[in-house]
Amino acid sequence: MIIVSAGVSDVIEEFLRQHGALSENVTICSNRLNYEADSSPKSVSPDPPITSFTKAYAYKSASSFFQQHSDRRALLVMGDSVTDVDACENVPSDFVLSIGFINSRQDAAAHAQAFDAVVQHSNGSLAPVSEIIDEITPTSMLRRTISGLYLNRA
Repeated sequence: MIIVSAGVSDVIEEFLRQHGALSENVTICSNRLNYEADSSPKSVSPDPPITSFTKAYAYKSASSFFQQHSDRRALLVMGDSVTDVDACENVPSDFVLSIGFINSRQDAAAHAQAFDAVVQHSNGSLAPVSEIIDEITPTSMLRRTISGLYLNRA
């Protein structure tokens, strides 16, 4: 599994660690803080940093991940920004399922346009996504991570 995020990898890794979801099969492609000897942040890598508008760059910056997993051609793309689907833009694939999280946005139209399905607050169920994940890999760690979220079909 690869996680592409405009966040900071240290924070993402710690969150996954605290929830028992960080293992050797998880690759994180996000911004990393580089520290000075006194532990103060010095810089951010990569340069330029990954933002919600540059996630398509993730394919290039994580090329070794995609070379290692070139036989895996199904993508599950999840995000809360309509530009998050761009992360899979250049990734060779046979199947893509995209799920958008609306969170507190008032207008869900852009998400409905960009994603195959949208999660709207607590009004739906992620059961269909969980079933798809079960079909792909019965022991999926991702299934545990997404439980408790809700899905509404766009």
